Amino acid sequence: CDDFKVNYAEDKGVFYSESDVLVLMGDYFEPRVREAYELMADASLRHDFSVLVILMVRGGMYVRPSVNVINIHSIACNKRISVFRLTGQEFGRSWGVDMALLSSLAGQDEVGLAIDLICTEVLRSDGRGPSYVEHAGEMLGRALAIWGDSMNYWCGDTIPVPHPSGMAGPCLGLISPKGQLVGYRNA
Repeated sequence: CDDFKVNYAEDKGVFYSESDVLVLMGDYFEPRVREAYELMADASLRHDFSVLVILMVRGGMYVRPSVNVINIHSIACNKRISVFRLTGQEFGRSWGVDMALLSSLAGQDEVGLAIDLICTEVLRSDGRGPSYVEHAGEMLGRALAIWGDSMNYWCGDTIPVPHPSGMAGPCLGLISPKGQLVGYRNA
């Protein structure tokens, strides 16, 4: 797991290493969380799972380093959890959360449920990979839908857009409810 960054409201960035995440797992979660993490064969699932663990314990805003943020102030900051919905079908599912940019207050039950759902599937499959869960964003989307009206968490959509810098290749834009481009990343 590479180092990654969670941004806090005070505009301070905090970097976490894998060893930092393992300490958080040991201090704040049941042993099954670390057991599931260590069984995860897929590096991207491990990374996204780590982001959920950090957000559950510390809260904050996670911005994947590959996201080019243009207008961070257009994100709905008045929500306990703010996510961008993946609008395309991912892995045969229609609801998922883009794990490239999301925020949460610490201790949110919905994030805890996503962690629990992922742990259950990973442990059930002995780490070979859940049969129907391809990434943590899918499980977070499910947890938000289970917990209540998922629109309470929605702060925009991730959709294909022309590359803002004019480069060739597929690009995904993070679009606010008012249609503003918040940021973009390569698809």
